[in-house]
Amino acid sequence: MSRYPTESQIKLALAKIKKADAAKPLPPGSDVVDSSKYKLCQGLCKYALTHKLTLKEMANILKIDKAEVSKILNCHINRFTLDRLIRLSLIVYPKKSYKIAA
Repeated sequence: MSRYPTESQIKLALAKIKKADAAKPLPPGSDVVDSSKYKLCQGLCKYALTHKLTLKEMANILKIDKAEVSKILNCHINRFTLDRLIRLSLIVYPKKSYKIAA
């Protein structure tokens, strides 16, 4: 048995990595605000993936720096306020509306 993986094992591992969710998971018992921020980050991530945008391209669209885009795409929700994520989301989804339920 070889110490190194075969080419097919490497391809399988790379395929799994591409499908993996690299974002931080939403902690159990999160409140409504954190859940909403997480969903907004996921929506922005979906937009970037659907349009095959690089960090730089997404940063240009949102008019923020690449480091902030990376934090959004990896769901670092503690770094952003809900209103800021809504504003950023409205840049890429201008016709979307949001309802706040009490």
